[in-house]
Amino acid sequence: MNASTSQNLEALVSNDLPVNVYIWDMDETLILLRYLLNGTYAESFNGSRDVKRGVEIGEMWEKHILKICDDCFFYEQIEDCNEPFIDLLREYDDGKDLSRYDFKQDEFTSPNDDLNKRKLAYRHRAVVQRYEN
Repeated sequence: MNASTSQNLEALVSNDLPVNVYIWDMDETLILLRYLLNGTYAESFNGSRDVKRGVEIGEMWEKHILKICDDCFFYEQIEDCNEPFIDLLREYDDGKDLSRYDFKQDEFTSPNDDLNKRKLAYRHRAVVQRYEN
């Protein structure tokens, strides 16, 4: 990224207006990310690309992808919960209004009991609501 692009991005983010970021085709994005992180992408250009810079860009992408996953999809909290699909826990969701629910303070742990299955169901519903809005 050149200095002009960096300045333009900083101006967009610093004007206190919401910035929409559209994420699509994660499969291809993750494949490219892997090639950036291990240097394969830059190496495929036979020396005309800077491998170190490619790895740095890959690490930056990885950081942003994980932040999005944590902030929007509760990745860090639910990464060890192996529910095959979102609707599986719908029966545990009591329909509580989640607009003021504090997901960071609800002491969610692995869903081995009904209370934590409900908390996981809340997270699933919050993710669905993000997609619907």
